[in-house]
Amino acid sequence: MAERKKILLIDDDESILLAVSRVLTVSGFEVVSAVGGLPGLEMTRSVQPDAVVCDVNMPDMDGFEVLQRVRADPDTVSLPFILLTSADERENVRKAMQM
Repeated sequence: MAERKKILLIDDDESILLAVSRVLTVSGFEVVSAVGGLPGLEMTRSVQPDAVVCDVNMPDMDGFEVLQRVRADPDTVSLPFILLTSADERENVRKAMQM
């Protein structure tokens, strides 16, 4: 049996973590969750996920900063990274695409 891909899910809202985790798990992924940007950033190295799904708006470290730090680390520079937000702002899309 093929090994399930591991997704690191980062959000400061535990209800969002639970909901997105359920969807990803049902879709066949192994999900590891982090509450907040800083713990999530630390887990990108310790957990070695196949991809990251990260909220944009978090109080300790926003998703853009997490992404910027992931891209600055040679060990995680090519890690697939998806930003989640409920905001409908084109500027967020442009900013994420430039990173």
